[in-house]
Amino acid sequence: TQDEEDKASDFDLAEMVADYYSWSLRTDGVTFYIRREHKWEKLSPKDKSHWKLIKYFLRNKCSNKPSQSKKRLTDVLACLHAEESMFVAADVWDSNPRILNTPSGIVDLTTGELHERGETDFVTMVTRCSPVSGPTQKFDRFMSEIFTEEDWGDDAQEVIDFVIGVMALCISGEQIEQLFFFLYGSGP
Repeated sequence: TQDEEDKASDFDLAEMVADYYSWSLRTDGVTFYIRREHKWEKLSPKDKSHWKLIKYFLRNKCSNKPSQSKKRLTDVLACLHAEESMFVAADVWDSNPRILNTPSGIVDLTTGELHERGETDFVTMVTRCSPVSGPTQKFDRFMSEIFTEEDWGDDAQEVIDFVIGVMALCISGEQIEQLFFFLYGSGP
């Protein structure tokens, strides 16, 4: 009841907030992260989005004004940093170098499979486009126009395959190879 929430400690309210917003709010103990669209966004100290969420929660759960005060809000936010269910260590964010976050889901770069974002996909970056299965006619045409048989002879396809491999290395967050590439050409 609202009367019980009014009497709840800051830690109790933090636990209730954590249960209520478990899908959209996390902390690394210092900074808050909020889920927006396809990724988690690290909130800057000036961004008060998390304040709005907690204020909304307190207004709906607590009937008396002191329970909704700025001091109470600040105290509940401080307790949230210690709330175990909200905590995600800083080194966990964006830590999987074998996944690529896209608007349509997470791509496993080892298998090429696309899956829905899960509770443990703590990613703060997302590509602008989603993978599409099927032929890649425009890309294939582009590559064959850049790396022509006229310039590369019978090695053109081998060069194209090599460049696609370089692109794949660039997408991965892993440092599998220590390579430095120089790309040059005569241009149009």
